[in-house]
Amino acid sequence: MPDPLEPGTFQCLHERLLSGDRLASEELSCLLLSPLVQEISRRFPRVDEQLVSDGVIDALLDYCACPAQFNSARDVPLDRFLAGAAWRNVGNLVTGEQRRKRRERKAGSKKREADVALDPVARNIRQEELQQIAEEKAALFAALDDPKDKEILRLKLEGIRDTAEFARVLNITHLPVAQQREEVKRWKDRIIRFLRRKGLLP
Repeated sequence: MPDPLEPGTFQCLHERLLSGDRLASEELSCLLLSPLVQEISRRFPRVDEQLVSDGVIDALLDYCACPAQFNSARDVPLDRFLAGAAWRNVGNLVTGEQRRKRRERKAGSKKREADVALDPVARNIRQEELQQIAEEKAALFAALDDPKDKEILRLKLEGIRDTAEFARVLNITHLPVAQQREEVKRWKDRIIRFLRRKGLLP
């Protein structure tokens, strides 16, 4: 706050609110709204300032509507009590916003799937794409004779990156990890070079 407050300012405002003084809520908001928004913004640096402002305003309004919720006998000053309420409000608003965005993404994804399902042309294009991918994969596996090569290719196509998975296929788990990596890389590179020579990979 720009100017130091008189000792007991918040206690006095609290007592006025308890007695039903409507002007006290306006005075309290003038004193605390801006400093609390700045403080909570620092605690939520990546959160939209409007969300922070909403959380602080809600904390002030909730308290002013029911000032008895603040126990002045405790060691927590009123401004710290309101800062805690504002922090919780903003946390809840952020969580709610994240849930809303997840729901929107999920709904958007379902809508796209529904559009494809309802549009015969889009559905046919998708089916053709899947068919082409399946045929390309089948051609890759058909070009390989060694079962180990096929299993290594399957793991690679599935996006597996763990060396241990490939090492198990190659029966080299007894080797040091660094040597396993070298052997797995050599095996993968050999398969890729072979499939490229066959014109099955770019």
